[in-house]
Amino acid sequence: MYVEWRRALRFGMRHNQQARNTLHEQTKLFRIYEAGIVPGLFQTAEYAATVSARAIEFNQVSDDLDEAVAARLQRQQLLYSGDRRYMVVLEEQVLRTHVGSVEIMDGQLDRLLTLMSLPRVSLGIIPATAERSI
Repeated sequence: MYVEWRRALRFGMRHNQQARNTLHEQTKLFRIYEAGIVPGLFQTAEYAATVSARAIEFNQVSDDLDEAVAARLQRQQLLYSGDRRYMVVLEEQVLRTHVGSVEIMDGQLDRLLTLMSLPRVSLGIIPATAERSI
């Protein structure tokens, strides 16, 4: 997995974001589960920039932050076109994990509330206190 991830990032974060476009355009039903951070399709520009900047630093890849964020935001246009459906389940921790400043988090939470109102988006939150079974 590590080798594959390094291979995916060898041309920078922008290329990694753009490489997903065709698959996303062809997909009709998205089922997304996330335990740690807001999924890329739902991120604000500021949230995406913070996450991407940390990934660029950690992975020591070329700094194409602005282009990577622009590519991620461009893909979000799919939320408003076509007949795609998005079924998203987030752990409560996603809402509590601080990514950037309080203002960034406020904007991100507002974005999630806005996306929940879209007819093709179903967003559920699993409470941290929910009983788990295996």
